[in-house]
Amino acid sequence: MSMTVDRVVDATSGITRSQLLRYYESLAGLMMPHLRARPVAFLRAPEGIEGGTFFQKHLSNLRLPGVAQFNSTLYANHGPLLEVRETLGVLSAARADVIEFHTFNTTVHPGEHANRVAFDLDPGDGVDWPSVCEAALRLRDVLQLLGLVCWLKTSGGKGLHVLVPLAPGLHSCEAARHFSEALVRRLAQEESWKSIR
Repeated sequence: MSMTVDRVVDATSGITRSQLLRYYESLAGLMMPHLRARPVAFLRAPEGIEGGTFFQKHLSNLRLPGVAQFNSTLYANHGPLLEVRETLGVLSAARADVIEFHTFNTTVHPGEHANRVAFDLDPGDGVDWPSVCEAALRLRDVLQLLGLVCWLKTSGGKGLHVLVPLAPGLHSCEAARHFSEALVRRLAQEESWKSIR
């Protein structure tokens, strides 16, 4: 009788594959409103994080129940992108060594228009976690001053995302990128965050 070893996914934290599966099982229902009808890229780690990771945007030969592909004509510059259509897809992906779900800032209706802007706050060298949290709070304040609603979510990696929902179908992905880049450049030019407030 052979025994299966519960492989360690992250040596730093000691998290095992079965713990990660249980984690995603507990969150699958909460994740679906953010996954359904939205292209997603999977970050996979078949050998654990230390063994290397890679992004997967297409099914190729992989079969994952609950995961489908969009029609290739929906996104002009991509092949058929992935969509998690039901909670089973979250679990199927986790069983295929997916450790992070990276969603696009657009949905299938229509594919070339953004329905949110994401500000990705990752700590650089020498930046501690409290500083990342403070940056997220101050970014929220600036967005609110501009009359924009925003909300926070973890990035799946080591940082935070501040998301701004947009009315569907009104803003191209390019316009959303220009807005976020202009805002970030403006903030970077300020001597301190306090001068913005």
